[in-house]
Amino acid sequence: MVKDIIIGQYINADSVLHRLDAKVKIILTVLFVAELFLLRGVVSYILFAAGVFVLMLMSRIRLRVFVRGLKGLTFII
Repeated sequence: MVKDIIIGQYINADSVLHRLDAKVKIILTVLFVAELFLLRGVVSYILFAAGVFVLMLMSRIRLRVFVRGLKGLTFII
């Protein structure tokens, strides 16, 4: 069960997101989470989800890895 949760684990890939400086990634993560709490309405949630999907594509990590990582969190979702 614990090995299925990949949140926070580094996955080696060569993408624009992986090459960003660590400070930039931390700042963008904080802004991303803050934006999540400021969303209002269905349209803003859809746009946020689309942004998450674009970031997933930019990371060049297979969708299967993301889905496998969510498997351990299904009780929360």
